[in-house]
Amino acid sequence: MKIGGDDNIRENLQKYLRYWYLFVVALIVSFLLAFIYLRYATPMYEVSSSLLIKKDAKSSSGKSENSSVNDLEIVKSTQSVDNKIEELKSKALLERVIKELSLNITYYLDGPVKDTEIYGSSVPIRVLIERLNPSAYEEEIKIHIINGHSFKLEDNISTTVYAFGQKIKRGYGFFKVILSEGSSNISQPIKVKFKNTSVLAESYLTNLTIDAVNINTDVLKMGFITPVPQKGIDILNKLIEVANKEELEDKNGIALNTIKFIDERLKYITADLTEVEKNVEALKRQNNLADINSSAQMYLEQSGMYGQQLAEAETQLSVLQSLENYVNRSGNQGLVPSSLGIADATLSNLITKYNELQLERQRILRTAQEGNPVVTNIDEQLAGLKSNIRENLGNVKRGLQITRNNYSSNTSQYRSKMQSVPGVERELQQIQRQQSVKQNLYLYLLQKREESALALAATVSNARVIDKVNVNPNPVSPKTQLIYLCAFLVGIGLPAAGIYTKGLLNNKIQTLREIEDLTDVRILGELSRSEIKGNLVVKSNSRTTISELFRLIRTNLRFHTAHIDNKVILVTSTISGEGKTFFCSNLGSTLALTDKKVVVLEFDLRNPKLLSGLDMVSNMGITNYIIEDGITIDHIIKPVDESDNLFVIGAGEMPSSPGELLLHSRVGKLIDELKERFDYVILDTSPVGQVADALALVSYSDSSIYIVRYNYTSKYQLNTLNEISDKLKNPMVVLNDAEINNYRGYGYTYGYDTNKRLKLIS
Repeated sequence: MKIGGDDNIRENLQKYLRYWYLFVVALIVSFLLAFIYLRYATPMYEVSSSLLIKKDAKSSSGKSENSSVNDLEIVKSTQSVDNKIEELKSKALLERVIKELSLNITYYLDGPVKDTEIYGSSVPIRVLIERLNPSAYEEEIKIHIINGHSFKLEDNISTTVYAFGQKIKRGYGFFKVILSEGSSNISQPIKVKFKNTSVLAESYLTNLTIDAVNINTDVLKMGFITPVPQKGIDILNKLIEVANKEELEDKNGIALNTIKFIDERLKYITADLTEVEKNVEALKRQNNLADINSSAQMYLEQSGMYGQQLAEAETQLSVLQSLENYVNRSGNQGLVPSSLGIADATLSNLITKYNELQLERQRILRTAQEGNPVVTNIDEQLAGLKSNIRENLGNVKRGLQITRNNYSSNTSQYRSKMQSVPGVERELQQIQRQQSVKQNLYLYLLQKREESALALAATVSNARVIDKVNVNPNPVSPKTQLIYLCAFLVGIGLPAAGIYTKGLLNNKIQTLREIEDLTDVRILGELSRSEIKGNLVVKSNSRTTISELFRLIRTNLRFHTAHIDNKVILVTSTISGEGKTFFCSNLGSTLALTDKKVVVLEFDLRNPKLLSGLDMVSNMGITNYIIEDGITIDHIIKPVDESDNLFVIGAGEMPSSPGELLLHSRVGKLIDELKERFDYVILDTSPVGQVADALALVSYSDSSIYIVRYNYTSKYQLNTLNEISDKLKNPMVVLNDAEINNYRGYGYTYGYDTNKRLKLIS
């Protein structure tokens, strides 16, 4: 009889449901732990903001909208979204935020189970650090406010009373404690913890998320997870502020260096120009000069033209000389001023590239040391560029010198023609020429300084806040629904896993389904565990569950053997202790209740238990009948007092060789005589898994019943049944000693003691 799919599912469920109390306890414990966790877990909130990374917008003419500034070629900067993300997530930037907000000192309210962090206006005191040793990071101090003037400080060293504002000297540092207004009446102790700025920055980095909204925009989404929302708001705001400040500092570096250089040059030019102007004034006063002689007008005009050209050449040579002196200055690691109008594209490109590398070096040094391979590589590039700038300056200078010499030669030619001009006029012209050179240089530098100042004032940050920092009112952790769901799954899963594991580790027979899966032998029935004392539980007036199950086995036995004359029934098992004798006694009693004469033979000659189980004693039995010719059936047969029509024959004396004795011809004679006198002959034999005695009696039997005991017989022991099933006649299996909650259940839930009708469910 095979069980259907629905029955299989019901059996699997029943296997777990009979341990329902484990599931109830596990669910109660898991939900209780979840409740305690949610009660004392610190909620974490997410603060977020949006940041736009601006790029230079191009006008229809292809120039930047800020072309008036960009034409100065002093400040040029490009910013990518990825670079901005890395900049905002840099550890150095977070350390600066921590220092400016004093986040390396945290305050907690001392609680009975957990400490609650307080921040901002809710903190009644402030700790001002003067000096802190590394040992302070492992220190925890408690502040007990006594009144508005004093407090008690408790740490691992001692407990001391101090006044607010008093300098405190401890082994781990020097600091002061000041009281906030209106906080003198707080009686709850306040814990103060000192944090390492570097370690704290690393922990903040794990809670900081910065990502681009999508690949098509330049908008960044910033988020920070924190148990104190106001602290998260301050951190994000300060992070954006500090990042913009550093960006402006980088952009303004070139302009500030240019202005500084021009200011230094203007001091010298102003002094020189003042001296020249005084010389002109003195010469004119001394010689009473008026209009220039008309005869020298033509020569003066030619000389003036070449003099002007010579003055321009002298101006550019002076600028080149100044740049050369600045570049050759020893130990100079600053930015090189722009080419200041020198008409040489190569020189301008070299200076621009040199300044960009200097800025890159300064940015890297914020997070790296001087010996860093990247810094060393940039230093090598800067050295090469500086050498190229020197070489290019020399080339340009030589070219201008040649040009100047040509202008000077032409000037000399016309000067010789002006010999008729009074010497005073020539001297005045020389002085005026020097004055022109100095004045042109002064005006040029003044113009460039104004341009640099304009560029400095027009510099703005590339980042702009779109959405102000806001707080999600719902905590991101712990998630209440998820925690309770996990608690439910754990409460269900742990007992189920334990039951499943127990089933995997248990190799004993548990259900009829396992027997059906392991063998093709028909199932005769199933017996529940008997709670009645004694070996004989089936009697004429018995209405217990076990007795009704024996009656059902009797019915099934008739159905299964309806096609044969089933008078001799052989009962065996795999090993001793599976209940063969118990089954034989009660099967015989069950058959005897139908007015059939039944005899049970104790053929387990090695370990006989039949008579002792029925509280009977006999000096003679089967062995006496086989060995002694004078012994008849009447000498060895015994009636069972508790059951009419039921008789037993004991094993008799223990033989020396039971296996050979069972092959004696008188065994067959004994069974044949009993078949004539009784309706049923039941043979209680030895277990076939240990000895082969039972197989010697198979030829006398009409059917065979194999006993399997619940939680006793191993699954692999059923291989013995499979091996001998073809040798047994009409083999059938009975599962013995099944638990009421585990066996397939024939539904004996009505007892006759309560005068209810018996209900049979197959």
